[in-house]
Amino acid sequence: MDIDELSALFNHCNDKYFDGRLPEPKFRVSHSRTRLGSFSYKIFRGRSRRLLSVFHLSSFGGAGGDSYLISISDYYLMSPDQLEDVMTHEMIHYSIAYTGLKDSAPHGVVFRGMMDAINRKYGRHISVIASTRGWKPRVEPKPQTYLVLGLKMDNGTFFLSSVNPSSAGKLEMQIRRIPDIVFHKWVETKDDYFRSFPRARSLRGRRVTKELFESKIGYGLLTFFQIPLRLALYYHPNACKDKNDGYTVTYSEYSKTSSYADCNGNNRLDVVVDAHHCRT
Repeated sequence: MDIDELSALFNHCNDKYFDGRLPEPKFRVSHSRTRLGSFSYKIFRGRSRRLLSVFHLSSFGGAGGDSYLISISDYYLMSPDQLEDVMTHEMIHYSIAYTGLKDSAPHGVVFRGMMDAINRKYGRHISVIASTRGWKPRVEPKPQTYLVLGLKMDNGTFFLSSVNPSSAGKLEMQIRRIPDIVFHKWVETKDDYFRSFPRARSLRGRRVTKELFESKIGYGLLTFFQIPLRLALYYHPNACKDKNDGYTVTYSEYSKTSSYADCNGNNRLDVVVDAHHCRT
């Protein structure tokens, strides 16, 4: 994908869906995994061409745009129809901004009305949010390590979350104060299933079935490597090391707690590990 291809596609969509009334904007090829396309524009006023503001995704419309930009990602191997849907989605934003229409939200009543009209008339599949599950990346990504948090709630629902490691300690402390969470477990994995998960910094996750939860997290006996010792280090980087491994890890059998102590015997962080028969 290059700028010339995007220009040709834009002109095709412009003639077909917008009666050729949109001036050609600037184009950019991005490599985003999570954003297939985006539209932004700048508003200038006066002889000095003072920049008043920049809008992304045509935030709420507004006439007077002077510099328009449509970005399309080449991360995935998209079919011609998928690529056309993405381009048309961004051109709806462009049309709203260019004509000065006021919308209730970035994907508000005006946007959805135009989107639905094009879908009905031309048999398109334009949507507010496109699901990329099952889409193949253009370049095979390198294996990654994911810090995964599994949660079971007291109502029997299960959640999986890929956590930003820098937020793990904070989330562990929050979990301990939420009685609705009856089971949780941390696991490091290279399972590509978690590639589509955002790296969470707050307690949020994707609801899954019990069977999927058990296949990815499980209820089995925890090993040392399934209990991230570095959780303690995130909040206590100055914890001292002793002459051996530097930290003492104590497990409580038939309990749900484990504590890390430094060489002076001071607890650095209590970590819930959902241990049934934790090995020492």
